[in-house]
Amino acid sequence: MDGGQAIGIVASAGVGIVGLLATTAAHLKGTLSKQLNLGNPQITGLWSALYLTSLPMLLVWGLAVDTYHVKNVMILGSLLSTLGIFGITLRRSYPYALAFIALSGIGVGALGIASLVLIARTPDAKPAAALSVGLLFLTLGMLAGPWIVRPMMRRLEFKRTLCILALLCLVPGALIAPLDIPGVNAPAEEIEIFQSVPFWMMIFLVFLYPALEAAAGTWTAPYLKHLGLADGKAFAWLAGFWMAFLAARVIMISLFQSYPEGRIDKPWVIFSFGVALAIVAGNLGGSAHRTRASLGLLLLGTVLGPLLPTLLATAFRLADGSPGTAVGALAAAAFLGFLVLAPVTDAYTRRHAPQYAWRFLAGLALVMTLLALVMELTSSAVQIRK
Repeated sequence: MDGGQAIGIVASAGVGIVGLLATTAAHLKGTLSKQLNLGNPQITGLWSALYLTSLPMLLVWGLAVDTYHVKNVMILGSLLSTLGIFGITLRRSYPYALAFIALSGIGVGALGIASLVLIARTPDAKPAAALSVGLLFLTLGMLAGPWIVRPMMRRLEFKRTLCILALLCLVPGALIAPLDIPGVNAPAEEIEIFQSVPFWMMIFLVFLYPALEAAAGTWTAPYLKHLGLADGKAFAWLAGFWMAFLAARVIMISLFQSYPEGRIDKPWVIFSFGVALAIVAGNLGGSAHRTRASLGLLLLGTVLGPLLPTLLATAFRLADGSPGTAVGALAAAAFLGFLVLAPVTDAYTRRHAPQYAWRFLAGLALVMTLLALVMELTSSAVQIRK
């Protein structure tokens, strides 16, 4: 195994672990409430601390990757994640839980940013294709998280499960420590990307994206049940949606690897996906036919899957020279979008009916389409002047 392959494996493992921990956090609320004997306001306080500390630190870690070294940030992220998760098990008190949950969020953020930058800068790999591989492992980790952690919680109980997860966080740091990682930082250019209007537009596009994925993941099964499908069939079609979603991302990796940089990672491709997504989601919002709606969900997964890799690849190309800052800013935008827009989608849908989630999703897709069109027309105008 050469150095490039080793770096790719370590980075993929890091991204996958971050995905697993992200979904694990969502399933720990009830368990933490019982273990620490906390009420709803205190649990809300814990998760607020997690979000409020993690969000700004994503950008800080991105700047740290460009200022110092991706290897140092990954090792530090592994250590902080391990300390934070292990610390939750030490004492059953609210202040300790508050401090260590915040610390674990900061550490997982560092691990995620460093892993994505590292995988994008893997030697002999095209950044767009490598980023798409990273997103694939992130999604696999998120999907596998509940299936791995829930049985562990039942068999090994709370403390042992968290101790295993804490040790798991050490793996990326331990694996990367002996490797020789080429420098990826360009400190003089860190802030310059924030003077780029196209990059800010990409940040806003990435801000909108999590609401699309959250709506699809949350409301697919209720939507199918609303149309009269049994629970088993509804969850089978949900699995089909995620399989189509992942298959589309694998195809996108192949396309990014086959075509030169700047051919597919462009605004017109985002525009095309946005139009297709708006059409499919709009049809789902108005469909009352079970078979048509089920097949539409497979098509939705096929269209939605490649969208985020294309967004990140386009933004990463625009920010060449500041990979850490770019990934940190985009991750912070995506996290903020999840915190702000996903609850809005849920509240809107709960007041009406499950198919209204698709109408909301179609509206967001149209906004993304408009922004992508403006970017494409602007870039074309600049090229004509040149």
